Amino acid sequence: FVCQETSPVSTMIQVDVIWSFAMGAQFAAFSSHLLKYEKNPFVNKYFVYTILYLSLIFAPSGTYLLWGFPYWETMFMLDIDFHPIVPTIFSSSNVWQGVLGFLVAYKLIRNGHPIHAHTLWLVSYMIFFAILGLGYRRFMFPGTLEDWRSGQWKQFPISDYFNPEVSWVLPSLLMMIPVLIPPIYYPMIFWPREEVRRETGERSLPIEKWNLVLHVGKVYFYTIALGSLLILFYLNFVADEAMIDYLKQDTVLGYHAPLGGFLITEFVFILISWWVYFIYPSRSSWDFRSSLKEF
Repeated sequence: FVCQETSPVSTMIQVDVIWSFAMGAQFAAFSSHLLKYEKNPFVNKYFVYTILYLSLIFAPSGTYLLWGFPYWETMFMLDIDFHPIVPTIFSSSNVWQGVLGFLVAYKLIRNGHPIHAHTLWLVSYMIFFAILGLGYRRFMFPGTLEDWRSGQWKQFPISDYFNPEVSWVLPSLLMMIPVLIPPIYYPMIFWPREEVRRETGERSLPIEKWNLVLHVGKVYFYTIALGSLLILFYLNFVADEAMIDYLKQDTVLGYHAPLGGFLITEFVFILISWWVYFIYPSRSSWDFRSSLKEF
């Protein structure tokens, strides 16, 4: 969970749901040239991989964080004595939302729009990172629920989030990286390199590399531009005096903290995602590999 820090009255958004949806769409998108021949979305190795990752790795990691750091995982909205239905819904949504993302992307692929499947997962991830950026103060707050509710967040510098003597959240996240992240990148790197020959002898090739690189760049640009305009519109025409006073208390980014946090997290996402498309296999590389096999 994360709270969007755009109002003195907090609202809670479960970003894990958005993340799992994005991952489901991502896994489908990078197998699009293979998935388009699968008549059943559930009977193929790409869906099996997706459901195994979500249920065996992603959902348990979220449950661990909810149990170990309930204040932080609920972004200081719920007390530790929450109802048992909360972790139940939390863990199940981390699976079925990913399945939903996979199915939506599968539908786009089967309808002949594989490039839109890439748009789907990219925009979903950018929404996920946008929420983290807008609420970065809560995401990086090392204190307790009582500290936050009493206004003590102003007295905790951002550097405390990186100090394990103050908070063990970041070290826990870093220890999860070797388990969580490599399985996310594996489909992005290796599935586009898989080749399937149909009964007709036709090769199933991925989307043309440079068309995809250009398309992804456009998605980044338009999403960031639209998000920035919406944030500026809110700050200049919608925010009331209470909101303005609240934002001015931010000692890191000041009044434009929502815009600054948004831009920082979006550029981080570009750095960790766009490079994969530059190593995407091109049609010429496929032809070269085929000629080697024939030789």
